[in-house]
Amino acid sequence: MLSVVFLLGFALKVYLLLCFESLSELEDFVRRLRLVSSCSCTSSGGLCARVLCDETLRKLGGLLVRIARDHGLKLEVFEVCSGISDRYCADGVTYLPVKDDLDVLKYARELGAILVTGDRKLAEGAKTLGIPVIFKPPSAAPSKEVYAIEVFEEIKKFLKR
Repeated sequence: MLSVVFLLGFALKVYLLLCFESLSELEDFVRRLRLVSSCSCTSSGGLCARVLCDETLRKLGGLLVRIARDHGLKLEVFEVCSGISDRYCADGVTYLPVKDDLDVLKYARELGAILVTGDRKLAEGAKTLGIPVIFKPPSAAPSKEVYAIEVFEEIKKFLKR
């Protein structure tokens, strides 16, 4: 019995090494799987869109989740935060650790998410890389709630395309 388990484990390792060029590539793949299956609405089905909010407006993700729920839509919302070292979930939002804009672009690309930002340079960089972007400076709205509603309307436009 033990030898069968050993052989299966060995066969799995060989298979994974054939599929991935390096151990770091395999680790990145596993990390992405954990990220996508974290605490999102993928488990409840009916996913409409993935959204990644930068640090322009803190807690924007939670507002977007609430607005989407009120409109009968499901969003998988991620929010980046430079003040954390590990990802965590709270109120339907997955918070991701970042060091700089490069990390934000990496997450947006890996997740296939619409990037929501008020940073013009980040938005232009994302567009250059083919990442869908909603650029909206926070000063364009009178409050965080109005900002979130306007961003949600932009997300709905993306979904209709």
